[in-house]
Amino acid sequence: MRAEYLGSKAGVSARETVSALAAGQDPGTGRRTVAALNGDFFDINETGAPEGSGLHDGTLLNSPRPTHTRAIGFDAARAGRVLDLAFEGTLSLPSGERPLAALNAADVPADGIGAYTAAWGGADRALTVNSAADSAEVTVVKGRTTDTAHAPGKGRPPAGATALVGAGKGAAALRALPEGAPVSWAYHPRTGDGSAPPREAIGANEYLVTDGRPVDHTGEGNDAAAPRTAVGFSRDGRTLHVVTVDGRQADSGGVTLTELGLMLKKEGAYNAVNLDGGGSSTLLARTPGTDTLQVGNQPSDGTERPVPNGLILTAPDGSGRLTGYRVGTAMDPLGAPTADPVTGGHPDRVFPGLHRALTAGGHDETYGPAPGTPAWTVRGGGTVDRHGRYTAPRARGTAEVTARRGAAWGSTKLPSSAPSTASTPAPGASRSPTPPRAPASASPASMPRAAAPPSSPPTSGSPTTTTCSPSPPTPTDSPSGRARRAWRAPSPRRSPGTPPPSPSPPGSPTGPSPASTTRPTGRSARPAPPVRSPPFRTATTAPGCA
Repeated sequence: MRAEYLGSKAGVSARETVSALAAGQDPGTGRRTVAALNGDFFDINETGAPEGSGLHDGTLLNSPRPTHTRAIGFDAARAGRVLDLAFEGTLSLPSGERPLAALNAADVPADGIGAYTAAWGGADRALTVNSAADSAEVTVVKGRTTDTAHAPGKGRPPAGATALVGAGKGAAALRALPEGAPVSWAYHPRTGDGSAPPREAIGANEYLVTDGRPVDHTGEGNDAAAPRTAVGFSRDGRTLHVVTVDGRQADSGGVTLTELGLMLKKEGAYNAVNLDGGGSSTLLARTPGTDTLQVGNQPSDGTERPVPNGLILTAPDGSGRLTGYRVGTAMDPLGAPTADPVTGGHPDRVFPGLHRALTAGGHDETYGPAPGTPAWTVRGGGTVDRHGRYTAPRARGTAEVTARRGAAWGSTKLPSSAPSTASTPAPGASRSPTPPRAPASASPASMPRAAAPPSSPPTSGSPTTTTCSPSPPTPTDSPSGRARRAWRAPSPRRSPGTPPPSPSPPGSPTGPSPASTTRPTGRSARPAPPVRSPPFRTATTAPGCA
């Protein structure tokens, strides 16, 4: 698996939904996108630019605020780490050298000068000087100024041009430059430990786990329950843990930073950090057997929030040969009706005599799409036709429906029980001549789960082939927040013949979900609700990417 910076082609200050960002980024020749998530905190009320560093393919896109140097990075060897990533720059003017304080950053420090290139985007550069009493801008092309100082401008700088923006004493230095003055600069990212900068990086915030120890944030301003997004790494950096937690909703109040750290520690993270959360928390995951990314969590704003950056996870293309099926109900659980306060229902539950439409997505050894129409069979009661339409028996029980073609197969379990007199059947379920009435759901909604088939799953073609679909969730207890846990991406050093994990159930983003921050500027969160939701069940995935 490969993790890379995800950003807008319109520049670092441009904001788009994670879905739009992922759709606009080419995964590369012979690769496909398997997941994406939101990233850094950002200047939500003004420029929209991220607060931390941005590195893509070894190129520094933007520098961090001096107070926001923590980052997550990925090296060419695909190992990940948490690090301190600062900025160093020098600006050479006719009057002498002075520091270059920022590159495409949300803020120009007091009395400093920042450089803004086409990678900045179209945000108003006057917003970067924080209402300084004096500010100025000059444009530099091919090492010389093309104008005299003027007020900071709007619009994206043209390719090959750099706008130098000064505040306070920095503005005075720019005002002293005549048109045609020679100007040059140099800059680089600097790691806190002196190591080489990573190839890919985005800014991060609070430590959640440090050297294997969860961090206690009790009493801190940002430790209220909220929607969260976080990432963690194993000790060797070769396993990536991604977690989102829904919050500010009736069925999921969110988690605190302290709770989030405990969750990541339990998952196996040796070091972990908090990313932007609140309404920004978004996790996309590919459904096995398709190239479609789906939003796996429920953003607290009711829809995806536009953000400046994130992470995108890609994997090598597979062979395209059918090795298995991901079987589930045609109805999306999140859209299924329920009487519970928990969003979504249980379309996998079928009442005696009713029908349920099933789907079988064929996939190869990397869970990419593979063609092949299966034959359907059922065990444990009921019938299934050649189109995957299941009819439940009159008696209670649990049926296992299997789709199979040659050695490739997949299955799901469908429980049936006596009907309730309190509610009506879910849409998509047709009645028998004597229609029973569907009961209200009695427990929190969960993503449908592909049942483990009676025989072993298909094996991976290569021990180093990346597979990016997690295995079926296993219920565990969790703090009060609905978590979606995605991509525990293990090291490629898997022994030959080791089978890949089973595919996730329909639409599942791999289980539970975590958090955001509540900074007053919105960066990007609002105060958490006073009432916490009751405990819920989360799903823990097995390693899904190698």
